[in-house]
Amino acid sequence: MKPSLAAIKKQFPEAARDIETLEKLGFASRSDGWIDSLDTEKAQTACWLLGKIGGKQDADTLLSILSGQRSELWGQAGVSLSCIARKKHITPLLTLFENSPHRCAAIPRSLYAFIYKLLHSKSAGNCRTDTC
Repeated sequence: MKPSLAAIKKQFPEAARDIETLEKLGFASRSDGWIDSLDTEKAQTACWLLGKIGGKQDADTLLSILSGQRSELWGQAGVSLSCIARKKHITPLLTLFENSPHRCAAIPRSLYAFIYKLLHSKSAGNCRTDTC
């Protein structure tokens, strides 16, 4: 079970103010493209937060960020995606890497570890890495 925003604020008190700002900016609703409207710092915090409490839809959002043009978000989006992605995200990730090899340098090792574990996992659900 994913922790609540309150639990994350308690666990990471240094991020509490940033989390509260994201709450005011619509984090709870997380409508399509909401991260695109944020400045870089808030967008990176939003990506980090999705890795802590996100679900399937949030994994799709992070995959979209990895496919997008905001290269300054790719690293955090990759780390967070490795925490919440599912097997269904493997094919789009591999396609992304194949079609955009320049992105590979910006992708954190935790995402590669996630893909490897998921490809070699016998379970059909989530496969966590040690970074989450």
